[in-house]
Amino acid sequence: MATQAQNVGINNTNPQTILDIEGDIATRTTNAFPLSNAVTLPSNSSFITVLTTASTDTVVCTLPTWKNGKRIVIFAAGPHPLKIVNTPSVIIPSYTSAEFIGSLFAPSGWTLIEGSTATSSSSLNWSTSGNANLDTTNFIGTTDSSMLLFRINNFHSGQMGGIYNNLSLGYRSLQKLEDTSNAFQYNTAIGDFSMGLREFGSKNTAIGFAT
Repeated sequence: MATQAQNVGINNTNPQTILDIEGDIATRTTNAFPLSNAVTLPSNSSFITVLTTASTDTVVCTLPTWKNGKRIVIFAAGPHPLKIVNTPSVIIPSYTSAEFIGSLFAPSGWTLIEGSTATSSSSLNWSTSGNANLDTTNFIGTTDSSMLLFRINNFHSGQMGGIYNNLSLGYRSLQKLEDTSNAFQYNTAIGDFSMGLREFGSKNTAIGFAT
């Protein structure tokens, strides 16, 4: 070990930074065992392996209290992914790892380091090429009483729910429903252009093209 103007060198005599190490550094891993598909990770380790072999679904992981500049690597060892809930939420696929760093500027204190295999669930949008590692918290829909709408070529092509309880599926079927002044209800339209021009009436059912 050598020191130079407050720099410390290990296995070298000319340290160029505060800590300058020549050679490998080994960090021993700490194993974490989820209980009921949830686990709080220990604060005294920088490399944590979460064993999910005994879990039945996505394991919800809570990171320890952050420290500015502290790094932590998490490995999902098992068939189930990890959902980190305080980063904000990050999904770590099974048998992959992710690295986080404590930061004064991160909303929760921890931030996912770019290049890790995890995906921030705050940007985890539904992919047009398919989705994986889903659990019971994932869904396509609304979290209030608003109707769920589908569009093709920006034309109304399906809806369900809402205060009028209409159901439609098909290109431009029941398209007048998007005008909230058309307060007709309990209609079902299945098929392209089905009930596409209807602006009033209730409890009607139409199935087929342009019916």
